[in-house]
Amino acid sequence: MLMPSGKQILLSLLQRFSQQPQETADLDLVSDQVRAGLLLHGSTSEETWLRIERMAWLSEEDSAGRIRQGLGIGGQQGVFLADLLEAIAEDDSLLVNLRDSYPDLGRADLRAALQVTWLLLSSLEFRENLAPVEGADDPDEEQMSRMLSSYLAKLRLSRDDPDAYFGRGEAEIAGEPIVVEQDLLVPRHLVWEAISEQDQMRRWFFEQIDTFEAKIGFQAGFDVACEGEVYPHRWEVTQVIPEERLAYTWEYGGHPGSSFVLWELSDAPGGGTRLRLSHVGHETFPQDNPAFRREACEAGWRYFIHDRLSEYLRAESGERS
Repeated sequence: MLMPSGKQILLSLLQRFSQQPQETADLDLVSDQVRAGLLLHGSTSEETWLRIERMAWLSEEDSAGRIRQGLGIGGQQGVFLADLLEAIAEDDSLLVNLRDSYPDLGRADLRAALQVTWLLLSSLEFRENLAPVEGADDPDEEQMSRMLSSYLAKLRLSRDDPDAYFGRGEAEIAGEPIVVEQDLLVPRHLVWEAISEQDQMRRWFFEQIDTFEAKIGFQAGFDVACEGEVYPHRWEVTQVIPEERLAYTWEYGGHPGSSFVLWELSDAPGGGTRLRLSHVGHETFPQDNPAFRREACEAGWRYFIHDRLSEYLRAESGERS
């Protein structure tokens, strides 16, 4: 059997620690194990050794008591590397210095490098709110293959016709996303359940929804009749962060155009939950149809969120109390 490489050891450690929370009492040992993995992967020069000693596996809790753990610098009271990079990326002077060192790279290249580095760092963290999605020891191979195939196809489409794919035609550039906010005097988990569980969605959103799961890659389809015309609704889930973010594409079968819907949950200043709904790309649908115009879409979202969802949650929270 071949001896494992330093990279294999390091990646094995990071996969293990980013998938499951580590006990507070074990953080010093976990930090040393990651340091050892970094040294095995890198070098054991004195300079590298001293720098790696400054690194630690950090742990913190947010206001809701949810755990976040990951690579950081400065000991157990230090800063997550992903947060540090995000702060550095906001400093335009860094881009100027980098462009002096790499004159062939434009600002967009450097911004892309920083974002990809941030994505890699954040992927090595454990976040308790993502544990239901990421905690599986053996992800479904068939699901992974289907999701990869789907995004490979999307990459090809976006390269072939980026203006059409991203909805950036001249008519769309002037369009602002529809944004609707509502503060709801109920706990965040109740709002999350209402927007992500099929049986609850049918009670305030579309009663025609016959299946829905808050899983990346899940596709939902249902028909809605309006003023004598049938609109086939087609959704595909693209992002799920339980009790924080839910996103899916929104298209209408038989009609050109593609849009994107994002639900965001946060703590409301006065208590309860703040819901923010953003709908991007609604202008890509045929504007000669009044049902697709901005005023109709915005009125629909206000009705669903300000009236239907608010009333549903008031009644639901009353039943549970």
